Amino acid sequence: MYLSDLSAASFDAIKNNYLLIIPFGSVESHSSHLPIGTDKIILKEVIRKLIEKSEIKIIVAPFINYSPVNYLRTLSEKDSNIRLDSVAWSGYIENVIIEMKRVYKPKKIMLLTWHDTYDFVAAIRNVCFSIHEKNFDRIDLLRVWCVAYDYANKNKMIGREERHAAFIETSLIKYIRPQSFFDNGVVKGSCKMDKYYAIDWNSQNCSGVCGDFSKSNALDGEKLLINIVDIVNCSIVKYFCDI
Repeated sequence: MYLSDLSAASFDAIKNNYLLIIPFGSVESHSSHLPIGTDKIILKEVIRKLIEKSEIKIIVAPFINYSPVNYLRTLSEKDSNIRLDSVAWSGYIENVIIEMKRVYKPKKIMLLTWHDTYDFVAAIRNVCFSIHEKNFDRIDLLRVWCVAYDYANKNKMIGREERHAAFIETSLIKYIRPQSFFDNGVVKGSCKMDKYYAIDWNSQNCSGVCGDFSKSNALDGEKLLINIVDIVNCSIVKYFCDI
């Protein structure tokens, strides 16, 4: 169910008995072959499948579409990334979460993200910590990009340089929304990595891609999506049922 589809009176019957998912998107360049809304497109489909699959009651809040973005891989991204002040953004998000807890009375809240740049992850973790410090219930964060990366890496679908607009994201877009893939001859890039984070983009990476998307395809996109949903579902059921 989606929060925006419910009436205010609906919550009296389900309060303290459902998981509220708050999803986060971004407006961020994904090279020239993927849309700037890639993060939201992928996460929205994961959530849609999750609602169909999960045995617990889930209500999904409206997307928070704008998030801090710290990468500028190409000159074109200077004018295509919406970059927000992390401190101001964190204060706003903390207020939103606290008010949602007060008004809608979920049993638990989970923040779900695909967007995974360093500034964003640091900001959202600070929000969770601040809320907990104020004696509110624990708010959990699930980084779905990391779920996808770990699965693809374990199953040898990607190389070590995989990070942005490469095999994983391109395969998922080709499956979820093929009309949003722009086949324009963009080339793969490379960078030094610190686990999930890109720390040194080099001159070869002028395309804004980190990794090799040349073998991306819709069939692997479908396989990725199915397994991402399974893993995420197990995580949220465990979180919801833990006392």
